[in-house]
Amino acid sequence: MSLTFGGPPCLAIPSFGWIYIRLALSTSWRGWRMLSFMAHHSGAQKISVAYTHDRPSNHEHGPEIPIDLNLVRILHEESSKIKSLSLVLEDFDSSRDRGFEADVANIFSEGEFSNLEDFLFEVTPRGGEEPPILTLEKVFKHRPPKLQRLEVVGRRVCLESSRQHLEGMTHLILKGGLVGNFFELLSLSPELKTLNVTGLQITESSSFHHPPNTPGHVSQLPHLESFVLSLDPDSLLNVLKGIQIPPNLAYLELGWVPPHNAREFFDAWERAQRGVIEPQHVLIGRLRRFAVGRPSVIWSILGWNTAEPPDQFKLQRINRSPLSVHLPFILAPIPGSEGPMINGEYLFDEPQEYERKWSFGKVRVVEIAASAEEDSAELKKNTLGNHFWTTIANAPYLQLLHLDSRFEDKFKETIITLGQGAFPALQYLIFLLVWNETDFRQISFHEFATSIVEYIKVDRRTPLALLGFRHCPEEANQDTLDALKEVAVNVVCRETAEWP
Repeated sequence: MSLTFGGPPCLAIPSFGWIYIRLALSTSWRGWRMLSFMAHHSGAQKISVAYTHDRPSNHEHGPEIPIDLNLVRILHEESSKIKSLSLVLEDFDSSRDRGFEADVANIFSEGEFSNLEDFLFEVTPRGGEEPPILTLEKVFKHRPPKLQRLEVVGRRVCLESSRQHLEGMTHLILKGGLVGNFFELLSLSPELKTLNVTGLQITESSSFHHPPNTPGHVSQLPHLESFVLSLDPDSLLNVLKGIQIPPNLAYLELGWVPPHNAREFFDAWERAQRGVIEPQHVLIGRLRRFAVGRPSVIWSILGWNTAEPPDQFKLQRINRSPLSVHLPFILAPIPGSEGPMINGEYLFDEPQEYERKWSFGKVRVVEIAASAEEDSAELKKNTLGNHFWTTIANAPYLQLLHLDSRFEDKFKETIITLGQGAFPALQYLIFLLVWNETDFRQISFHEFATSIVEYIKVDRRTPLALLGFRHCPEEANQDTLDALKEVAVNVVCRETAEWP
């Protein structure tokens, strides 16, 4: 059991407006006592409770263990004080955990829950198990009157028997599936601010066609602020053709498995959302394989509406700043072929396809990365296409380029091809995973670094403000540093991920 609230523990709980309590089955014998104590002394403050139904270390096997009845009793007694409730079952085993939903229903069988605004129900199934169907009317005896945010993970929500519980939601997160029609779901909650639908089965694609009595209808979501949709291609296109969302969302994520070109995707996206995405910070890459038949590749395109000053740039920005847009897309090899990926594999390959929805005109920071486990020779086949490199080389405000060293040859080729007009505003150039490229080429760091100097020196009218190298195979000697300082005011070389 762990306890978190807005200050140090004390008998007279100070007023912070909220109290957050985390409980677990393995420690529930003391957890329910702590919950009772905190609720009793909370005064007018509301409580957020997160309960994880884990398994005690001395009960790895055998029949299921129900939720502690003392805990259920306290939840009943203090239900009017609970603002947020999370119930999580880890490592669900259908052969022994079928009673968990009945336990959850028991929690809502009594008590008011008159102030409950946020409810999370999460079940993590064992690998290979299909998510069972969840009927909300079996969970809630009566829908909590203030419930606005519902998150269901690892369960397929049955729309037919859950309508009254879904109606009027402002935040709906379904990570497991939907049994019923998606557009009917939208009609129940037209005031949605958050909509997240992922983890669906391809066999459920019929759920994403308009009902027969509403062909061509467009569902308006004028209040939407965050939208996440990850579906098979046909279902994704059907949804995008049938909705209208605001142009300036705080967050947008569209998961996509492209066909031979991306025109359909961008056409449907343009119909669903007017305006052009113009991020100031873009990260492209994180190439990795996953096991679905033959190996495939996932590219992620991440965009932020703002960019930190380049001289203050730190890695792992994705963990520190709200992301604005995420486009993960999966590339599959040509069936029956051992060759490269399908033609038209890059979202930014054809400008007439993507420029209506995406622009690099305001970009100030670009990161191009690849996952460490990939083979360098394989990566040479996936260089994002000539058009992409020409586009960022002509980006008028691009100041910082953070580049996986495996793409250095493409960077060099672009500069040589375009000449002095390439990267007109670039001031900060950072290479990472240098040791992978030097090992692949079987050259020293000195050779790698000085080869960069040769073509940058020809291209640059003024020195770079910073030229950096991360994950160097060896410490840079003085000759290397002297050579690098011909093209940069400051030079930083690191043998690790450490960065100033």
